Amino acid sequence: MLQALHNKVRNLTWSTLAFRVLLATMLGFLIAFAQGRLSRDLQIAFDLRVERPGPYQLYLADDAGNFSERMNFTRYTKAGGEWQRHVVDIQTLRKVTQVRLDPTTLSGSVDIGAIDIRSRWGSVSLRGPALDAAIQGKAGLSVQTVTADSIRLQASGADPHFIVRLPSEVVHPRARQIWPVALATGLVTGLLWLVAELAHRWMRNHRPHWNHGVRASLARGWVIPLVVCLALTWKASDRISDDP
Repeated sequence: MLQALHNKVRNLTWSTLAFRVLLATMLGFLIAFAQGRLSRDLQIAFDLRVERPGPYQLYLADDAGNFSERMNFTRYTKAGGEWQRHVVDIQTLRKVTQVRLDPTTLSGSVDIGAIDIRSRWGSVSLRGPALDAAIQGKAGLSVQTVTADSIRLQASGADPHFIVRLPSEVVHPRARQIWPVALATGLVTGLLWLVAELAHRWMRNHRPHWNHGVRASLARGWVIPLVVCLALTWKASDRISDDP
């Protein structure tokens, strides 16, 4: 009878453990899936050569195609007549559908090499004829020559710029793209929870003083805020830049 009762308690304990691991797995999956649907982080890199150095600007358009000064990035070319690689990292929760590039504010020749657009879901590289075909609107810019690797433009007027629509497969991932990532995240979350549960049971049975110390630390309330702060710091570390 005592053995049967012991087996019943043990089975109930393992059932509880399995339920907690399953719950952690589902929670990790749901959070990763939601983050994949909401995150609009992009990296836009392009090669630029201008006749006269100065500032350039990058504008982003929302889902309705409206450009906003609040979604504007200003950088500077360092020298005229030399190819330079520029990288703009964009962290936003807004839907982005188009990019407007003002390569210069001065008159003169402008050479655009490859424009590489990357997100966690895919990437596309536009150059030469492909870039020329992707440009949907130009103002103050006229195409001079198009080669396999670059486009030469002539800038004139007060606000030279062109617009490129972003590929939907890069900025608007489909659910079938997110599912594998979310599932892997959920499985890793469940595995980590299982390891934590097993470690806790081992400490409780074999190292009760360790278990008491961990429980006391959690009771004081400083461990969880510390872990959250470390996680947020790690998440923000890739957003720290020395760009102006």
